[in-house]
Amino acid sequence: MLQIKSTCQRRVVKVLGEGGFGQVLKCCNLETGTMEAVKVMKSRTGVIEKAKHEIQILKQLRRLDPNTRHVVRFNSFFFNMEDICLSFEFLDVDLHAYICETRLYETGLPLPEVRPITEQLVMALHQLKTIGIIHVDIKPGNVMIVDRHEKPPRVKLVDFGGAQMSGNVDFETCICTQMYSAPEVLLRSEMNEALDMWSLGVTAFELAVGTPMFPYRRRYRLLNSIIKILGQPPDHTAEEYGVNLLKNMLQVDPNQRITPVEALQHLFFTVKEEKAKELETTSKEPCMENIPDIQTNYAVDQLVKPEHVQPETVVSQENPAEVQPDNSGEDQLNDGFQTEDNTLNYNCFVNTLRTVGQIIYRTDHFDWFGGF
Repeated sequence: MLQIKSTCQRRVVKVLGEGGFGQVLKCCNLETGTMEAVKVMKSRTGVIEKAKHEIQILKQLRRLDPNTRHVVRFNSFFFNMEDICLSFEFLDVDLHAYICETRLYETGLPLPEVRPITEQLVMALHQLKTIGIIHVDIKPGNVMIVDRHEKPPRVKLVDFGGAQMSGNVDFETCICTQMYSAPEVLLRSEMNEALDMWSLGVTAFELAVGTPMFPYRRRYRLLNSIIKILGQPPDHTAEEYGVNLLKNMLQVDPNQRITPVEALQHLFFTVKEEKAKELETTSKEPCMENIPDIQTNYAVDQLVKPEHVQPETVVSQENPAEVQPDNSGEDQLNDGFQTEDNTLNYNCFVNTLRTVGQIIYRTDHFDWFGGF
């Protein structure tokens, strides 16, 4: 009989899971006779600090109303020799395993189950927001069903090992499972509790359909899928300072174009993203805000079609002998890049440059045969 030595004896029943931190064990509390889930964290560099952080978060959770919080109950922590052990209430099964065991990964859960599960998780997020905690890693595997035989099912959020305090998000330790990551997490932009709501939305979709909404593990393919389905993230989420710098580099009037000295003082280079807004309002240096929008008196075709490049030709369907220039691409450029007042359309322009950058990135970093 395996035992964990503490002020209260516990008998290990079985191993529930393993990870980089250690193990999660199903244990019997020999004093009370109740089952517990014990997270055993190995004593090594980095793990002790992680354990301290998690314990502080778990203590904060005790402030919540136990009837509406829908988060796992934290019992206590203790040491087993040099290992740190966290004791939790024992719950039945996680949502991912439940879907797989009931073979509902082809059809999803029935609506009478999806609705109460989603509602309980929304209530959990509301409770977390009241004490300024962001879970960060919401997914089916971190949502436990209290009792699989109970209808409608009751659920609780578990695994607060990566949780963050709102307003003090650490980009280095903010680790979210990629398929459930919000765009701002993937782009390493400003983050708050809204990232949990995104992850919950993706989780709710998976519960209803049975398969992940964005089944991609590579960052590029995941972002591409999000944009195709839900649209382009706003510029303030997608590197707004880089876009601003690019805008000033691409001034058509050379007299208005940003100089190297000015560029080196730009926020894109001089501040970290999470502090950029604060410093932007207090900086004594100009932030290129006085540089006017690009205006041009040239037609767009003069900018994109040098004289030595001849338009491609196509054969007319009505008269095969008649050859006509193909200006469709040029018309699209004119429509997209230029507005009625002859001003360059920045959104189209920047998106085109981003696409080119993605092509270059893929060429440099991925082999021709593996791709994505």
